[in-house]
Amino acid sequence: MRKGKLTSSQKSVLEAKYEPNSTLKVVAGPGSGKTTTLLHKVHHLIDSQNIHPDEILILSLTNKAVDNIFGKLTSVFYELTDSDDAQHIEQVADKIGCYTIHGLANKIVTEREGTVSIIEENGWRGLSQLVSKDYWNKTRSPGKKTKRLEKLLSEYKKQNKSSDDTIDKLIQIMDSCKVLTNEDLIIRASKILTEPTFDSAEFSFIRDLNQRYKVILIDEFQDLYPQLLPLLQTISKNKQLIIFGDVHQSIYEFLGANSTVVEALDHLHSNTITVHLNDNFRCSPEIMKAARKVINKEHVAVELETISDIIVKEPSKVDPIIESIDNVDAQLRYIETEISKLVCSSAKLSDIAILTRSNAEIDTIIDYFKNSAIPFEKLTSQPEWMSDVRIQYIIDFMRTILLTSDDNNSNNNNYRPNERNCTPNWKSDFNTIVTLSGVKGIGYATIQQLYQSALSNEQPLWEYLKSLDAGDIPIAGHIKQQIQRYVGLLRELHRSSFVSSCNEPIELLEMLVNIISDIEYQPLINISKKDLDIVMKHLQDLLLALNEAKDSKPSDCSLLEWFLTHYIEQVTSAHHEKLLAGNKDDIGTIKLSTIHAAKGLEFPIVLISNLSQNQYPIDTNALYVAMTRARNLLYLINVNHKEIKNIDRFSHSILEQRNFWKYYNRDLKRTNIITTKSYYTELSKKYNLLPSKRMLHSAPKTFLRAAKFLF
Repeated sequence: MRKGKLTSSQKSVLEAKYEPNSTLKVVAGPGSGKTTTLLHKVHHLIDSQNIHPDEILILSLTNKAVDNIFGKLTSVFYELTDSDDAQHIEQVADKIGCYTIHGLANKIVTEREGTVSIIEENGWRGLSQLVSKDYWNKTRSPGKKTKRLEKLLSEYKKQNKSSDDTIDKLIQIMDSCKVLTNEDLIIRASKILTEPTFDSAEFSFIRDLNQRYKVILIDEFQDLYPQLLPLLQTISKNKQLIIFGDVHQSIYEFLGANSTVVEALDHLHSNTITVHLNDNFRCSPEIMKAARKVINKEHVAVELETISDIIVKEPSKVDPIIESIDNVDAQLRYIETEISKLVCSSAKLSDIAILTRSNAEIDTIIDYFKNSAIPFEKLTSQPEWMSDVRIQYIIDFMRTILLTSDDNNSNNNNYRPNERNCTPNWKSDFNTIVTLSGVKGIGYATIQQLYQSALSNEQPLWEYLKSLDAGDIPIAGHIKQQIQRYVGLLRELHRSSFVSSCNEPIELLEMLVNIISDIEYQPLINISKKDLDIVMKHLQDLLLALNEAKDSKPSDCSLLEWFLTHYIEQVTSAHHEKLLAGNKDDIGTIKLSTIHAAKGLEFPIVLISNLSQNQYPIDTNALYVAMTRARNLLYLINVNHKEIKNIDRFSHSILEQRNFWKYYNRDLKRTNIITTKSYYTELSKKYNLLPSKRMLHSAPKTFLRAAKFLF
């Protein structure tokens, strides 16, 4: 095995012996080569410590982290293996388990109970229709109904309050339809693993979790929260647990105290070793020095008073650029001007990220950039179309079509909505409620009346609606016609066998859009042109996802069924691959992101901006994470934190720093481009943008067009 490229601290992780019932804790700061070390450790376990690939399980909280590991796994194995047998190397890598924690929980629950669904915005909206106005008035909690309901359900389950008929009824519907919250998923998976051993082939994954795996690696332990602990403790029992992370990058405290989880994992086994990765391959010394001034040193496990102890990169001789600009418009103009200067130097737009605390601040920047020529891209944990409630409704309708089809219907006898082992036909209740709730004119009173009538008849809601003649629907006027249209459209789809026969994405999407138009889906009525443009863009994205599903589906499965089963995993993986890959061949796009969404990423230049009207201080860990996304140049714009005053700052024009731009291009392995202030001044004169004049929106366009000739 080739270890020459690893540092001494990285090698100490590799050389820690495999021992059952032990814990290896690797404290790895930003840019310390954590992922590289983790992957080398996996290879070392297989190559030198007699652990089989299928005895190793890698877990992390986010899809982004898992995709990053999985994407690099094979390439690291190629690098470290003398064999030229590509097929063998890939087979070895494929045997290693690599999941998000929620993905693992879903796999456990699905193997035990069949396919389950995770509730989203439209689902909460549908369930809220079953809650009476009197109940809402009684609870008097603030916020949107959907968020209030989610909170009420969570608190009710946790606190074991006295019986509440309304909440009990909603829980029964969710249980009967196998609809779970993310909390439910984790809890249910934990319980399944503590049940008697599953020895049959039917439960092979659960059996392997309990018996086969020998080493559990958890990436980003600082992201874990208390609710995950029982599942992680059960999985790690009698195994070697290896955890990687950095408590200073814990920014999900709103989910619960991370320190509780880390302490529990530290004491899970009596044999625990801690190793620190003290190197930094990412940030310049100046950026790292500033970042370390921000964090709370009470919790620093290893004293690193001299910056040279942890730095691998050479100094850039440019400290962070710190500006206080209270006015939002002035701050946006400053950002735009700095981007123009950076691009007129040596930076590509794709080098630059603007980070904020909230999505609202990102939206402010987007609205401003739309009036300029600066191309931008918002970074999200999943594609934006997946969060659009109108697209979610189309997907909900897909599920309703599938679950109410004759192929999924079975004997209606002995319908009991609170039994766990449900048949598919009454599993459709939840989606029927969700899609009916979106129809114009159908409110909570109608949903309540229909659902109670179905219960009285001991029928699934869809079967009840289907069995009624027009005159029997217990609703009057226009709403009755809306229900008839809804039922008629679904029945016609089932009669035509469209569900099982349609394998063309454009035909499927066209059919869905026509149906949603016919039933008068409320959020699309009187929609503004701006929102319509967004919906059309997201429909195109959905069509692309359907096309990808068509290309990957087996011949014996319908497009609809395959898409609904696999689209989340496929789309999010492709999304993260795109983010990680970028485009190295052109000037690119500015990256806009919240600090939370940028976690785990790095950029040559980072501008941290506070555009909020509320000037409350930024959280220490969030600021530390944001600052350490930057490789070479960091801006702190209107950032409010008590330690900002203690940070060394750069007060000269970045345009004049020829040595810095040589350093910058050398670090990014690019050809050095000689730029001068005179070039920027020449453009300023040509386009009437002198420093003494107010900056115009149109001016940066010209800089960017001119700067493109540099590349």
